Amino acid sequence: MNLLVAFCACAGHLFQEVAAVPCLPDAIPAEQRKNLSTYGGVPYPVGIWVGAWEAGWLTSSLVQILIEERLGYRAVLSGAGPGAIDAFHALTGCSQPANISNRGCGPQITYHHVNVETWADGYRSEWDQIQAQYASMAPVNLGSMGYAGRSGGFVPKEVLNQALYQDGIALDFYRGWNSSWNEPSRFFDSIASVDRSQMDPCNATRFYTSSPNEVYLRVTGDTSGVQWLNGNLVAVCPDGYFWISPACRADHTKCVPYLTGYGGWGLDLIMQQATIWDMPFALGVAKVYSQLPKDVKSTFFWWTPDTTFIQMAPVEIILPLFNSAQYAAGDKRSGAQDSPITKMVSQDLSSLAPNVAELIQLLRLEIDDLNGMLRERMVTGDSYENITCRGLQANPTSWQSWVPDNTRCFPGFGMYDTGLREFVDSREDPTY
Repeated sequence: MNLLVAFCACAGHLFQEVAAVPCLPDAIPAEQRKNLSTYGGVPYPVGIWVGAWEAGWLTSSLVQILIEERLGYRAVLSGAGPGAIDAFHALTGCSQPANISNRGCGPQITYHHVNVETWADGYRSEWDQIQAQYASMAPVNLGSMGYAGRSGGFVPKEVLNQALYQDGIALDFYRGWNSSWNEPSRFFDSIASVDRSQMDPCNATRFYTSSPNEVYLRVTGDTSGVQWLNGNLVAVCPDGYFWISPACRADHTKCVPYLTGYGGWGLDLIMQQATIWDMPFALGVAKVYSQLPKDVKSTFFWWTPDTTFIQMAPVEIILPLFNSAQYAAGDKRSGAQDSPITKMVSQDLSSLAPNVAELIQLLRLEIDDLNGMLRERMVTGDSYENITCRGLQANPTSWQSWVPDNTRCFPGFGMYDTGLREFVDSREDPTY
């Protein structure tokens, strides 16, 4: 699959577009593909907002091929964005969806229409807020990708084994972290050794988002871990970069670095769990999330399926079993359940291109197929486009059922005979 990367400027928005030798047999030729719509006299394609991780890129590339080659629309990869909250805002039409301080919401048109591999379950309050505040533009959840994921705190296997064999400490279990019994910091780098230039300051992350901190205060009662600042309840970061849990607040040398990324994935979970279970964590947000946990001996937030840290063989820290009643009340001290990984579309897509919306709704990817592509990506380093193309070619029965019947009529649409050049009321006409 030979790729030619171009960039499409649509009404001031820059998108990556891939012109390629067709992947699928009987692909709709590039010159016959149509734009989604026109705004202000400028046509624009289907925008696929990409989740900026390996599985996000792979599944977005897969969807792009099907939209272009089977449904006949121009489709571009827009974004990419580092998390579900950015995707929510992108599909809502916000002009700066990844800008935490100013998302640029309010426009009545969006250039981002599809997002797949959405880890939305941890951001229900943000989803509900968008649904309430931007009801006419808020995106639509189209259900499961066909597989689930796990996310939480992980420990490199090498460190885990060292602590187990040297001191008998089980760092893959939450009670092994209890600072009243153990001193896990001896097996990790100190927070003083972490290069602050490789980290985002707390005031540029979700540490400064008021609503999760209000829940944290209510659940834990930790008045020293948060403070009111300019009308917002924010996390207290003594050095501006790390939030310190109560277990090591009196002596920072006993803290273990816990790194997350992209504005603060999972911070509300980690803060509660560290406080309630007496875990000596210093939480910080890496600028380059895919690299800093490899450079610093630390714990870190991660998820599966993913390849980012797979060579470190990380092991999940097991917490008490998921308690749905506690989670519903905002109390996240227990372990998370398997995370539903979903897909969503912009609210206007069902009227602009109902067959594209139906394709996304019907998509159900098997975890074995995804893991196979992830392993190929890790081993070969080949492009996402090439890997997903080979996956589609090798497993045609896995995706053919997702593609809508091209003679099916949607509200506001009809069947058109390209030979007679007129609308028809029967799909049986042999000239269709």
